[in-house]
Parts: sequence; structure tokens; C-alpha cells
Amino acid sequence: MQLRSVREVVETEFTHPGRALLGVIVEATERLQGHVDIKWVADGKLIPVYDSEGNYTIEFTRNRAMIDLAIRTQPVISGDGDVNPWVLESYEGIDPSRVDLAKWYEWAQFCDALVPSGVGAETEKRMSCDIICDQLTNVWSIAYEIAQIGRMYPYWQGHTLTGWMDKTTTESIDLITMDNTMARSWKSSYAGYGEMAGSVKVFYKDAQQGYARKPRPVHNPNAGLYARIIMLEGVGVTAESLATRVGNHALKRNELIKNVNSVRMGREALRYKLGRVVRIAANRPNQGQSYRVITSPTASTCELDRVIVDVVENDLIWVKTYDTINKEVSLDSYTVDSVAGKVVTIKQTWVAGCTPLRNHYVAIGVTGSVKERRIIKMNAVENNYFDVTLETYDTVLFNSDDVDPVLTNPDFVQPVTEISQPMTRQAVVDIINELTAPAPKVMKPQLFNCALTGDDVDTVTWSKQNPDEPILLIREGVTHVIAPDSTTDEYIYWDIADSLVFSTTNDPAVALAVGVLLVCTNKDGVASPAVFGQTADATITTPKIVDNAVTLPMSGYTEAGIWIDGANWTTLQEITFPSTGEKLFLNWSCRMLRIAGDALHPYIRVMRDAVEIYYSGQQGESSNRHYAGSVEDEPGSGEYTYYLKGKLNEVGAVNRYKGSYNFLYIHELKK
Repeated sequence: MQLRSVREVVETEFTHPGRALLGVIVEATERLQGHVDIKWVADGKLIPVYDSEGNYTIEFTRNRAMIDLAIRTQPVISGDGDVNPWVLESYEGIDPSRVDLAKWYEWAQFCDALVPSGVGAETEKRMSCDIICDQLTNVWSIAYEIAQIGRMYPYWQGHTLTGWMDKTTTESIDLITMDNTMARSWKSSYAGYGEMAGSVKVFYKDAQQGYARKPRPVHNPNAGLYARIIMLEGVGVTAESLATRVGNHALKRNELIKNVNSVRMGREALRYKLGRVVRIAANRPNQGQSYRVITSPTASTCELDRVIVDVVENDLIWVKTYDTINKEVSLDSYTVDSVAGKVVTIKQTWVAGCTPLRNHYVAIGVTGSVKERRIIKMNAVENNYFDVTLETYDTVLFNSDDVDPVLTNPDFVQPVTEISQPMTRQAVVDIINELTAPAPKVMKPQLFNCALTGDDVDTVTWSKQNPDEPILLIREGVTHVIAPDSTTDEYIYWDIADSLVFSTTNDPAVALAVGVLLVCTNKDGVASPAVFGQTADATITTPKIVDNAVTLPMSGYTEAGIWIDGANWTTLQEITFPSTGEKLFLNWSCRMLRIAGDALHPYIRVMRDAVEIYYSGQQGESSNRHYAGSVEDEPGSGEYTYYLKGKLNEVGAVNRYKGSYNFLYIHELKK
């Protein structure tokens, strides 16, 4: 038995309608008993996906940011997407008006950025998410875990939920010195030996192994004596490549971010947000006395609020300037040329349109005196002060995503299971039988003294029932003596071109060709003898049916996959058909199988020579889906070639999808 599709909807009064993922009752037999292992792939939940303007579309998505937002807001969607369009009715969680949607959209773009996948030159989205919550958990807890793996740290700013991302930034425009912090409040701590790690182990649900939970170890070759192992639960991670990126980032962060500072500040801290990168003056300028900008009399000078001491040529001065043209504030370093009293002269000139900001602090020192730090925590304390916590900021951390992950099996191709086969040989035969007239009675070939037996493993043997007599095949009055033999191939057939043996193949197109007799099929060592029947040519003459009154159909079927891409229409199947001018009926089917990368949208069309007679339009996002259809055509008399073609919606998509089980059938109705 094969289950090709199961879809169940549970509608119960006084409860929210829910979908049963899968329910199977199997009658036990001698061969089927004990544990039944069943796996399935679900499309997931329809959710609103927002754009940069706050507008949304309802769709399936693997974007981690949009999934996190949907878990927090709990949208209620009605409709079927067909006759009744999807409608967002309400929210059972936090209302999106209280969410910083611009920040979530920025995070979504970060998650969708393309990075190396570990398979040749292919790329994939940085931070996808595939998750089914099949255990009791807190909504905010699972949302936090999804966000943390995606390098997003949400927090409340007043009544709005926003967040900061652990990624590179260019907004380093604030300067913190000993002069704008509370005296003796600066503290610094460093990671100790016991906190340094030599490897990370990321646990994820591997899609290549039936979504079994497995670890992905990532090691630091420069760890030295550091032996601690960081354990991470890769929530929503189903690919080894993504698990590797998560591990690389965690390991690099442990290696580089080793210094945490805390300081108490006044009202200036109100300008700061979590995640912002600021600059810290590591050395106290002139024992803590304040330097402030008074004025900038020329394009290369700056007057400070007091006499400048202990500053020499080639020292650096960090000055905050305002660009009157672009309306932007920046903090840059300049090289000191000379100092005279309260005036410092730089070797450069201020950028055109930029002037130092009055009453803002400056820092003076050598290279390395000012360091970058990221604000990771802010707490309001007594007397309108804020305790600010900062950590090391190092852009090298964010290069880890550019490293091509080394996969255990980069050439892995998802195996095709029996349950996913869109079209069996018997299904093809059934379609032909439904569309054609009953076959006329003809004299069938006869097989004598032949025992077809299987070993229930992989082999079928044809041997003499009576060892003293030969195996005989009689066809159209001619007797053929057949030699005994055996095979592990799926099809056993007889060909007039080699009439003293039974030939074998795994290609149904060969075994079912015109003029060839299918003798037997071999399915895992079980012999299934065929019923002989062939018509010599395409016409039958009887007293009731005139000459050329019935035309047999033509079909093509290819099981093997054919690569399709997004740049060209790829031929999946073709048939050359001689028409007498009557109406033609065409049936087609194929399966689009994702081999690598993210799911895309396929297109399908049927062509008569260069003329398009069917176009599917953009289909839904698919990883492993069967498509089929019918179309009529009246081309007139003549010989035509019909093509079944496929294409993807992404122009650069190469080696991502295959079209397989490609079937094209044509029948001409002549009476």
C-alpha cells in the first residue's frame, strides 16, 4: 500500500479549529507489526510577512524574523486561499502596533542575506527557521530562543518591543570619557581561563536524517589549552550548514569578546540605545580635567576650554563634527600638528561643510587610546543616573558567516521515498485505459514450460518446469526456444530482435515499447508475471471499424531527474506525434524536487514545436510537489513535436531543483 496524500481538518464546536498533522491506524500482520516509523514534511503555518512600509502578505515562510514575530503576535487567519482569500482576522498575542516593525524587517533582511552553503559555489539564506512546537513551552521563551539563535536581542523601550542585532554597525558617533561619567564608577572585567572555549556543540534536527536531533561539533584550531565545550540548542535549525554558522559565530564571540565594562552616567545616557557602538577614552585626559570644544576659528584649528598640556605632535584628537550639508554627526580622529595654549592645530582640515560641535567632549592620546564598545545593558538607578554595561566590539566577529562551512556530506541528495512518488506505472496504464477504446481481441502469445520464481530478496529466475523439455514462447504461430536465466533488474521482456532469450532492464520505456512483450516484473525478488498483449501497428481493420478509424495513443515517461534552472526553459519530456487533423488530448505530470538551497516557485508549460499551448503561471513555493494537467489541441494534419518544459522563478538558481517522473501522453480522437 502507498499513501500519496493525507489531509485532515478537525472542526470541533467551542474550540479553535486545528489541523491534525497525521493520524494512521495500521492493521498488524505477520510482516507488519511492532513499531511503525512514520515521518512527514509540513508546509507550516500561514503568517503575515511584513515589508519595509509595514504592509504584509499572508504566506508560508522560512524567514526567522517573521516566524519570531508571528509567535509573539499569534495572528488568527481565515479563508482557504482559493475561493475565499486569506484574511488576517485578529491577533491573540501582542498587537503589531506595539512592535518596532522596522527593526524586525531589518532583522528579516539580515536573515535572508545570501552566504556560502558548503556545497560548491552555491549560496543559501543566512538564518532560516523550520520549527514545529510539539512540546509544552512558554510563547515568549520559544520566541526568545528563536531570536537568540538569529542574533537578535529583543527588549522593551517604553511600551514598544524593539531589539538590537549582533552584527556590524557604522553608528559609532558617541564618545564616553572620564569627564562625562560618574567619578570612580568605571569597572572592567575580563573572561577567565574557565570561561574560554575550545569548541561548540550545536544540537539541531537534521533534515537529511529524518529530522533526528543530532549534534554538530565546531572546533577552534587556535584554542590551545582551552577545552571547555559550549552547548547550544539550535532552535529552528535543520541544516548542517546553518548549525555550523551558529557554532562558528558562538566560538568566535567567545574568542574575541572577552572584556566587559560598566559605568554610571547622567542624563547623556538617555541618547543611547542597546546595541549601539560607542567610543571609550581608555586613558584619562590630563588626570580627568575636562576638554570641551569652544570654537573652530579656521579649517584646521580647534579652540578648547582650557590650556592643553601633555599633547605633542602626531598625537590623535577625537572630535565630534556636524556636517551642515548632509545633516549628519560623525566622530573621527585627526592628527595633531601643534598646540598653542587652548588651540590645537591638526595636520588635516575639517571635511568641507563640517565643523566641530561646541561644548562636546574631545579625547586626545596616542593610537589605541580610544576603543569601540557595544552597549548591551542599561538600568535606571537613583538620582536620575544610569548604569551602562558595555562589551568589546570587534568587526572580525562578523566575518564568520563568510567562511564556507565544511559539511560532513556535501554531495548528499535527498532520497526519493515510495510515498512521494507522484505517478506509478499502473497509474499511467489506468489513464491510458480510461481514454482509449477497449482493446480488440487478438491471439495472445503463449509461454510454455516456464517457471518464474523469486527469492524474496532481489532476484527473479525463469527455469524449466519439466527439466526434459525446453521453455517455449509461441507468437503468431512461430515457436521460440528461450534459454533459462535470472536477473536482479525490474523488468523481464522478450524482443523479436533477440528472440532466444528474455532481456532485462530497469527502464519501463524499454520494457513497454511497441513490438516488445513484457514477460514479468521483479519487485524485491517477487515475480509478477505479465499478461501478454501487443498490437503490431497503429491500425485495426474489421467489418465494423473502417480502415484507419482508431489510432493508438503515444506517451513518454522518464523517472530520472532532470536539472532545471531559472534562466532557461528545460525540456522534461517530448513526443513527436503524426496527426491526421483531428482533436488531440494531452495529459502531463511531473514532480519538482528541491535538491539544495531554499524552496523556489516553479513554472510549467507545454509546447507544440515553438507554439505555447499551456502555461501554468508561477506555482506555490515547493520543495517536493507533484504537478499534473490536461490540455486539448487542434494543430491540423502533420507531424508535430510536443514538449513538457520547466523553469524556476530565480534567474541565478542552478543545481537547485530537478524535474522527475516526467510523463507526457497524447491521444487523437478519430471517431
